[in-house]
Amino acid sequence: MPHRTLLIRARDVEDSMVREWAARLDRARSEDETRDALAGLLAASPGRTLGANAVRRRLPWGESSSRPEPVPPAVSHALQRMATPAYVQGRLMDVLESNRHARSLAAFFEPGTNLILSTFLDDGIRELGGDWEPVTVAMTRYLLYRAEREPGDQSLQALVGELSVRSVRFRRLWAEESPAPQQSNVGEWRHPIVGQLRLTREKTLIDGTDGMMLVVYRADPGSLSEVALDLLKTLPPAGAIGES
Repeated sequence: MPHRTLLIRARDVEDSMVREWAARLDRARSEDETRDALAGLLAASPGRTLGANAVRRRLPWGESSSRPEPVPPAVSHALQRMATPAYVQGRLMDVLESNRHARSLAAFFEPGTNLILSTFLDDGIRELGGDWEPVTVAMTRYLLYRAEREPGDQSLQALVGELSVRSVRFRRLWAEESPAPQQSNVGEWRHPIVGQLRLTREKTLIDGTDGMMLVVYRADPGSLSEVALDLLKTLPPAGAIGES
C-alpha cells in the first residue's frame, strides 16, 4: 500500500478515535469519567495536541502575555460538541475558549474574559452567583497557590496588583487566606431567564499544559436545574439577550 494511503488511513482512524472520546466526554456524569475521557481524547491525537492555536493574546488588564496558552485542538473539537456549558481556562483563569451553552449561561464566559477580575470587580456577577463569597475565597487561594510556585510570574504579579488596588475584599483575602489548588464544587446560580440553578463546577486539569483546565457545568439528573439547562440550549448567548 502506498505511503500516502497509509497516512490518510491513519489520520481517518485518529479522527474517528477523537470523535469517540469527544462523545464520551459529553456523556460523562462524574469527575472520574471526565478525567478518563479527557485523557483518552488527548492520547487519541498525540501529533496534534499542542502547538496549534499558539497565538499570543492580550490579557484583559492590558499587559502582553509572555506565555501563550494554546488550547489542544482535540479539546477544542470536543468542547464545541458538548451539550452542557463548558469552557477552557488558562493558568490565571482567562477564558481561552467556550461553547455556546456556556455563553448562554453567562456573557462573561466569552473568550478573553479574566474570571478573577470579573468576579471581584463586576457587581453583576455578585447578583448572578449565589455563592459569590466562597468563590472569591477559592480564587484568592488559587492565586496564592500559583504565586507560591511561580513567584516571578509577571502576568500573575500584574493581576494581583490590579486586584489589590481595585478590591478591598481581595486585599483582605490575600492577607488572610492560605494557598490551595482549584477543585470541583457545587454552586448556586441565578440566571435572569431560567431562574435558580444548582450546578457542579467540574474542573479537570488538561495534561501537558501549564495549569489549563476544562470546566464543565453539570446538573443532577432529573433535577429542576437539568430542566433549566435544557432550556438554556434554546437561548442565544447571554450577551445577545435584549439586543435589538
